Amino acid sequence: MQITIDVIVDVITQGDVAQAILDAAEREEVSLIVMGARGINPIKELLLGSVSSAVLRHAKTSVLVLHSGAGAVTGKTLPAASSQRLFFRVLAPTDFSSHAEDALSFIKKIPGIEEVILLHVVTRVQSLPEIEAAVAEAQAQLEKTKKDFEGKVTMITARIRVGDPADMIVSVAEEDRASLIAMNAFGTDWLREMLLGSTTFTVVRRTKNPVLVIRMPQGT
Repeated sequence: MQITIDVIVDVITQGDVAQAILDAAEREEVSLIVMGARGINPIKELLLGSVSSAVLRHAKTSVLVLHSGAGAVTGKTLPAASSQRLFFRVLAPTDFSSHAEDALSFIKKIPGIEEVILLHVVTRVQSLPEIEAAVAEAQAQLEKTKKDFEGKVTMITARIRVGDPADMIVSVAEEDRASLIAMNAFGTDWLREMLLGSTTFTVVRRTKNPVLVIRMPQGT
């Protein structure tokens, strides 16, 4: 496969780095922005908001965020194949919203994926009967989703957890040694998430795994 590489050098006299990246992405009509999670001042960026965070929030296309040392997850070595192939074992969280369904449709089209781990996190329930009912409903939904992936990947696994979505996503990614977390930028309550910071952005900040933040092109 032949890859064409264009080199663009922008001299910034006004504005900021994040805006320059966003402007270049829109000007060049790119389908994916790939960047690191931290810049040259990790402490400042962690506290004040990094270039990566600004790009994640305002990009009009998908963004792949890579963390330093992405081949290892909290001291656990990934399988040899997955350390070489980013899309070997993909963790795909879903809340069954239309945004999550768009992300799953996007994932189905990515070549080379051998395993997809579907994850639904039960939240906003208080009593044991409510939890049991929510888990049962999620199991039924995940079974339907698994059938949609048949023939597209070698293995499809479903997980259900109860608790904070971001915590559970980060935890399952580590437990299952995911090579990539792929999720939509927005969940069910997209307006609140856009304004206050969504589960997706919290996962990007906390995880050591690469994260593909999916934004579907308008009109699709």
